[in-house]
Amino acid sequence: MAQEDQSSVDALRESMTNLHPKDAKDVAVSAVQAAPSRTKKDIATTAVEAVPMDAKVDVATAVIQELPDEARMALTDELLRSLPAKEREDLVSRLQTIPKTEDGQEEAPLHRYREAVQSAWVDGSPQANDVQLLRDLANNELRLSPSTAAQMRHHRGDSRAPRSSSYG
Repeated sequence: MAQEDQSSVDALRESMTNLHPKDAKDVAVSAVQAAPSRTKKDIATTAVEAVPMDAKVDVATAVIQELPDEARMALTDELLRSLPAKEREDLVSRLQTIPKTEDGQEEAPLHRYREAVQSAWVDGSPQANDVQLLRDLANNELRLSPSTAAQMRHHRGDSRAPRSSSYG
């Protein structure tokens, strides 16, 4: 990370430590919106890390919506690995209610599939019915390629699943 980018991250971390949760959410969203594309995820991650546990899900939900898809997926995966179970379940629940895209169209296929994969993993590993639902979603409704679906599962940490089209 460039020094000026690191300075921005450090300044955000320092400014967020004593903010009220509502203010922290507003500051975080503004910081992510203003950040150059190359640092949006770092800014969002810093914002979530800088707030107390009781504010993490609110701040995370707000900043995740401001990120491009790849950064959104990476931050969501990081949070799902690091948050305690209660907060992780709350985050997944909130992410499933994120409104449709700005133009009112259906969510992008990759976003929908990623959300389905995350939901299937809430309890630690997908159940057989989750696997079938993911397979149907990927193959029939979203028409994702098997390699795309496998990549999405790999980001989720599903290394035990075959790389073929077992889920999609």
